[in-house]
Amino acid sequence: MSVNERESDKADSLEGCEDPRIRHLLENVITDLRKFAEEQVSQLDDLVEIGVAMSVAGEIAEVLEMILAQARKVTNADGGTLYLVNPDRRFLDFHVVHNDTLKMHQGGNSGIPVDIPPIPLYASDGEPSHTNVSAHTAHTGSIVNIPDVYVYDEQQFDFRGARAFDKAMNYRGVSLLTVPMRDHTGKTIGVLQLINATDPKDKKVIEFDSTHERRVMSLASLAAVMLTQQKLIEEMKELFNSFIRALATSIDAKSTHTGNHIERVAELTMMIAHQVNAEKKGPFAKREFSPDEMEALRIATWLHDTGKITTPIHVVDKATRLQTVFDRIDLIHTRYQLMIEQAKRQALEKKLAHGAHTNGPSTIARQEIQLELDKTLSDLKEEFEFIQTMNNGDRFLDDGGRTRLKRIAGRLFECQEETLAALTPDEVENLSIPRGTLTSDERGVIEDHVVMTERILNEIAWPQNMRDVAKIAADHHEKLNGKGYPKGLKGSEIMLQSRIMTVADIFEALSAKDRPYKAPMTLSKAIQILRFMVKDGDLDADVVELFISSGLVFEYAERRLAPDQIDVKAPEASSPH
Repeated sequence: MSVNERESDKADSLEGCEDPRIRHLLENVITDLRKFAEEQVSQLDDLVEIGVAMSVAGEIAEVLEMILAQARKVTNADGGTLYLVNPDRRFLDFHVVHNDTLKMHQGGNSGIPVDIPPIPLYASDGEPSHTNVSAHTAHTGSIVNIPDVYVYDEQQFDFRGARAFDKAMNYRGVSLLTVPMRDHTGKTIGVLQLINATDPKDKKVIEFDSTHERRVMSLASLAAVMLTQQKLIEEMKELFNSFIRALATSIDAKSTHTGNHIERVAELTMMIAHQVNAEKKGPFAKREFSPDEMEALRIATWLHDTGKITTPIHVVDKATRLQTVFDRIDLIHTRYQLMIEQAKRQALEKKLAHGAHTNGPSTIARQEIQLELDKTLSDLKEEFEFIQTMNNGDRFLDDGGRTRLKRIAGRLFECQEETLAALTPDEVENLSIPRGTLTSDERGVIEDHVVMTERILNEIAWPQNMRDVAKIAADHHEKLNGKGYPKGLKGSEIMLQSRIMTVADIFEALSAKDRPYKAPMTLSKAIQILRFMVKDGDLDADVVELFISSGLVFEYAERRLAPDQIDVKAPEASSPH
């Protein structure tokens, strides 16, 4: 409605009123009513605006900052404090502190932590404390409005601390308004305290009036709802994060060989991702992960080995070629011990048989039998030592070795009237593995953990901003040249996030100092292997170069590797971030 329309309505409403005094009185009443109505509409608009703003705030610190700022705005307060009741409900913790006169801004989104000790809610005798006005409001849920703390003559509240602060800071806190923040159950979750309301016209300190009380109380109620909602969201996030950490811990604990592998891969991956975001030049200058992308990557790193919960532990832990639920080298050792004893027995039987026919074996016959026995024992000893050697996964088996294994497998011996081979077909297959300890079938079982990871993670109802978690996690064994698994993806088919995790996963496996099946690898050797894998087309060259040239690899090494592994230092031109 325009000003002219308002004046016209006012004139119409007073038409017929001839007494000028009554007319003047009515004009004043209508003006005051209109002013009051406009103030109420403005207040409602402010609350709606504040509610909308707080509803889109991200972190709790941001919400708290906004609550105090808006409370000061609607009261023209010079300063204020927002407290939250701490989890054990024994203290009021300072979370945001403002004071324009003192140019003070701590907590909230200031980046400066509040350096004021929390306020005890209970006295030394265990009784609720009511001498501090904020503690009193927290306990009672009541509003406390004091026009001037310096002339406050009641004995309930102790303002000596506030007055000492004023003296030290050359400040004077006069008017004080303390309002509770209560959740939907009526429980106090925080306290808003404002000081020195000011007149918008002349900036003089005034007392907080009933309008201020209503506005701040309305704001506190709205803020408590938003704060409770935000806390619930953050608690749910932390619940989920603790769940995935617990899952990762259980997966790592399943094998004595992987230690804290998942935790370290997550650490390495996020170090590289943050460095990508920090790059101002080079291949990553125009690539910056959004907060949602960073969160999805973080979750994916913690869940990247989820499928291992379905992998048989004896395959995961297979440290030697003959290992199943136990190392079968012990069975073979028993067989060879038996063959040795049988050879000795057969030699003795030959001697006895020869002696029975000749009234005692001749020296020559005895020597021939002994030479034959010595050769048999020597052959058995060499064969078992060869089997022992080839049982280690770090030994390469060439064609000559395979031929020798087949010849050994052809050796037969008697056991309980049954003819047995020195090696079973399965043992020959396992000992014939060219490199490592896994057969092709076992490697398939291991590689299947990635397929299971994707299947398991795809069962989770991810929100839209987390939709890539399963793919990022499932692709961390893919290689740029298509030689990875399980899908054989190539180049651009693999997301940058997965490429980063692949580098992290491989480097962690190479450099881990706590793997019982291998000696810790030196840092220089691990870096060399990464670069070889770049040349072979396995890894992203830009990611590997960033990892090394930025100094991240050396920073990680200082934190996670044993001192004797660190045989190279960061170049002087490279400064760890």
